[in-house]
Amino acid sequence: MREPRKTIEGLAAEMGVSVDAAIDGLAYELRTIRSHLPSHGATGELTPGTPGGWNAAMYAYDEALVVAANLLRLPSAPPLDLFVGTRLLTHLERARLERGLADEGVDLRPPLELGYN
Repeated sequence: MREPRKTIEGLAAEMGVSVDAAIDGLAYELRTIRSHLPSHGATGELTPGTPGGWNAAMYAYDEALVVAANLLRLPSAPPLDLFVGTRLLTHLERARLERGLADEGVDLRPPLELGYN
């Protein structure tokens, strides 16, 4: 039998924190994973550095995006069971999820832009 989909509210309850604190923690985790990806150009578009390391980091980032999008019940979130571990997101899918997460308060800007060192 399939497990019910976890939500950000359920995650917050498990952690014993507010929903806002859970979203902040989620944003921190995504920024940490994203920081391992090389970013080039004024737009900050993600582009390959070395194939092996980049692919591993990109899989981790894409899976984290999909999990976060599902936790927040974004309409654009691909189903976990059809996505996780099967493929990378396209640039358009990734951008759509990042925009959707930002709309829900998940700030993915790099730590220096947020005033962290």
